[in-house]
Amino acid sequence: VRDRSGSLGRSRKGRWVADVFISYSRRDAEFVRWLHASLTDAGRDVWVDWEDIPPASEWAQDIDDSIDAAESVVFVITPDSLASEYCGEELQRAGKQGKRIVPIALDGADPAAAPPDIRQRNWIWCRADDDHAAALDALALALDTDLAWSRAHTRLLVRAVEWEKRGDRSLLLRGRDLAEAERTISENAGKDPTPTELQQHYLHESRSAATLPRISMVGSEGVGISPSTSG
Repeated sequence: VRDRSGSLGRSRKGRWVADVFISYSRRDAEFVRWLHASLTDAGRDVWVDWEDIPPASEWAQDIDDSIDAAESVVFVITPDSLASEYCGEELQRAGKQGKRIVPIALDGADPAAAPPDIRQRNWIWCRADDDHAAALDALALALDTDLAWSRAHTRLLVRAVEWEKRGDRSLLLRGRDLAEAERTISENAGKDPTPTELQQHYLHESRSAATLPRISMVGSEGVGISPSTSG
């Protein structure tokens, strides 16, 4: 599977993923090309679409999967992206999946016109008269904050989504993986990105499945036959 930029990202359990998913309006492609080049030059894997999105459910699923598997979502804010149906759907998916969303705003961006979920975040301004190098530094800082937690959140989300899609209990976490996931969630409570309901449900079902065999074993051991005293 290739990312939107045509390059291959890192693989996680057979899926090619990226550090950053860029959501933007096609009318802002010139800026996004500069942003993409700046991020890739800094060693980041970037998922960005250079072509129109065809009305095909398979492509829409690919976008959803790529958002899920990206460590952060950079939303390029302009009047065009705020009015875009596709950008709105990508932003909604990122919010639903608890992804870290980093807004970078260009000329004409109006906080009052943005949806509440994006309006309340710290915007990085990168207008024509702004210091673009400083904006890139601010973006890098945002992307790298609590990076280990962001990666752990992404790994857990990808596994939870796969489990939900397939309904396969063999995909539940067990043993060390389960304990590590529970510990990580607990230690990073209150941080961005936030755990989703799906992730919490996945952990609950994993813990329940891990506990049941022990309960059954204890029950079977308790039902024994006393040794005979006759004889």
